[in-house]
Amino acid sequence: MADARTLPTDGAPLCADATLEAIGIGTFTIDHVTGTVTTCSLAFARMFGFETAEAMRGVVVAQHYADPKEREEAAARIYGHPDLKRDGFIRFEAQRTRKDGTPIDVLFSLVPTFGADRQVVCVSGLAELLSQRRKADKAFRASEERFRALFETSAVGMALATPQGLIVRANAAFCAFLDRAEQDTVGRPLLDFVHPGDAADAARQLALPADGSSPPLVGAQWRFARADLEPVWASVSSSWLVQDDVPHSRVVIVQDVTQQKNMEMLIQRVEKLEAVGVLAGGIAHDFNNLLTGILGSVSLALTDPTLTDRTRSSLDLAEGSALRARELTQQLITFAKGGSPVKKAVSIVQLAEQTAAFCLSGARCGITFTVAKNLRGVEADAGQLGQMFQNLLMNAAEAMPHGGDIRVRFANADITRADHPVLRPGPYVRIEIEDTGAGIAESHLARIFDPYFSTKERGSGLGLATVLSVAQRHGGHVEVRSHLGEGTVFSVFLPASDEIAAVPVRAAREAVVAHTPGSRVLVMDDEPSVREVAKAALEHAGHTCTATGDGQAAIAEY
Repeated sequence: MADARTLPTDGAPLCADATLEAIGIGTFTIDHVTGTVTTCSLAFARMFGFETAEAMRGVVVAQHYADPKEREEAAARIYGHPDLKRDGFIRFEAQRTRKDGTPIDVLFSLVPTFGADRQVVCVSGLAELLSQRRKADKAFRASEERFRALFETSAVGMALATPQGLIVRANAAFCAFLDRAEQDTVGRPLLDFVHPGDAADAARQLALPADGSSPPLVGAQWRFARADLEPVWASVSSSWLVQDDVPHSRVVIVQDVTQQKNMEMLIQRVEKLEAVGVLAGGIAHDFNNLLTGILGSVSLALTDPTLTDRTRSSLDLAEGSALRARELTQQLITFAKGGSPVKKAVSIVQLAEQTAAFCLSGARCGITFTVAKNLRGVEADAGQLGQMFQNLLMNAAEAMPHGGDIRVRFANADITRADHPVLRPGPYVRIEIEDTGAGIAESHLARIFDPYFSTKERGSGLGLATVLSVAQRHGGHVEVRSHLGEGTVFSVFLPASDEIAAVPVRAAREAVVAHTPGSRVLVMDDEPSVREVAKAALEHAGHTCTATGDGQAAIAEY
């Protein structure tokens, strides 16, 4: 029966020396007094260039030092080392030379034997070549250095996190993306910086699989919260670092895509506005014709002297409702595709002041205007621009039901492609309308310009959609900044020209039409109700009227 401490190999027991021999670790004993090798294994002999162990016995070890004088110095360091006194053995790396002078790196493990006088008599130990290990260590260190250099200098945000999600390291780009210092990120969960609206999805994708399977790669887009709570978008990719099939660290890479996401949302909003605009334009046109018939008929009915007070009151109510409906229709027409502005030189400052005097009459808020020197002029449709100002000012007033301040600022702005991805580069006039109201919830900010979206009980949802539509038809744009409890600022950009002065708004002159009772009037309109109302109104004024439904019939009647 074989010894329990050995394993049989080809019928012979495999002793400890054979095991060491098989894995290339040499054993040796050196007479410390003479400094010669007394016994050694074949692996040790071959390590130093000898073909047999017998050939190396009696060799002076100092011959294999790079510097023979080093032996005594090395001995002094080795035998005086505290590890030797504490543990009884010592391990160290040293460079030696082969028989042909080739340098080799060796890891020694030494156990000295002491005589009666406590002097070292002989030394036994193990020797292992370090060349392969050193190459592996060097490659590992080089790889680690490259990773560290990439991590620290990358323009893309990178963070290392534990399996529990705690950040252990963050590079400068990651900290800049979050607008935080590194010490404010390290030691905190990564999910602390993910926007609450995306935190659940992030937690699900970053979690380790419960079944112990390999964790998947993560590729997603999430919002993060900066130090100032402003949400920013990032394209996130993440993978695990695995050792022995066990994930030990997660590498998270974030790339700022806020501008790209804003552009995508803006394009979607524009497409939505265009689609709804086409629909609204068709409805508004037909509805406006119907309103013309209704208003005309009510107006004619009110001229009847035989009306009772009750009937007149009902007609007055009907006329007022129809007039309000006409205002809504006008917003639809302005908002609708095809409501191209008729541009001419206008003074946007005086237009805003006149609109404020009209629409804020009786409001519980104050208003101040600040105008930059040498403000550029613009070409615009005064009617559409007036409606835009009215909607913005009314919106600001409604945001402050208990009173507050509205600040309107006019300034020049020179836009470059880097400044704004939507506007064409060139000179602009920037108009800011700021209120001190409650602000707009973040969940609503992305939708405030959507048609028919409103948080007001009686809101039509067309006010801000019309504002954006008017600005875009003039080649401009509208932006909004708001935080709850801090008020709201709407910024309108309109193309400007240095060649056009900021001219005042001229009061529109009322058209004076000379009319003599008994005239013959030809009316053409494709809407029957409009034709009938026009004919009735003219006949009521004492004229003779002929109404036709198309151009061919009008020519024939003429």
